[in-house]
Amino acid sequence: MWFGKRKSEPQEQPAYAAAMQAALENAQKTDPLVRAKIGSRALKDKLYNVLKSSDPRGVHAETALGMLGSLAGFSCVLYALSAQRAGHGKDDPGALMVVTGADGKNYIYGNLTNGPLLENEHSVWSLVAGIAQHLGSSQIPDVSEIAKHVASTAGGELFGIPRIPEGHKLADTPRGYVRALWPVVINEVKNYTTDPAEWPILFALAAQQVMQDAQQVLEPGLAAKIVMECAIPMSKIDPDLAFD
Repeated sequence: MWFGKRKSEPQEQPAYAAAMQAALENAQKTDPLVRAKIGSRALKDKLYNVLKSSDPRGVHAETALGMLGSLAGFSCVLYALSAQRAGHGKDDPGALMVVTGADGKNYIYGNLTNGPLLENEHSVWSLVAGIAQHLGSSQIPDVSEIAKHVASTAGGELFGIPRIPEGHKLADTPRGYVRALWPVVINEVKNYTTDPAEWPILFALAAQQVMQDAQQVLEPGLAAKIVMECAIPMSKIDPDLAFD
């Protein structure tokens, strides 16, 4: 569903990177998530501008949520790998596991990915389910069922194909969104935070904002399902193979 047709945008002002970083460091003393919050708003605005420029009808909510969900999931596996290199989870046999799928490719599972994706206070799931409930949805998706479906299809033709009702389908697959967007988006994200632990939060906060903006045209529970149908499979892919 579309909303927010394009209006003339004010010309961007020059970026004062040093001053912005100083301001963020100061604000972070009282709000640990300030970098992710400000970065999420900037990313959402840029995403809207791109979508509006490519479609005169405005922002296609499902596309915006599919993109952000895919990037959020992929950022979870990148965080997990960076955390493992830093020594996190070294005493936990379930911290990170590599499983070979039927297609011969590696898929990544474990507590280090599940934390930012599903379990932490500010996990992707917590943030999108929370805003869906806040917006009054009575159709919160069964995230455990989505996770089981993803696990059962790893290496098969159905892996990474979101199960979304007709009339709400995405133009591309989650893997396609990661391939096309991650190399560009990560540069924008790093303007606000270089900490991989904050990346899933930033993308999930941007998805929250889209869900709020689109609540009149897209039921919030369905919006949350779109995010998670994209995020969960992209949290399992091997980053070394993501751009093949």
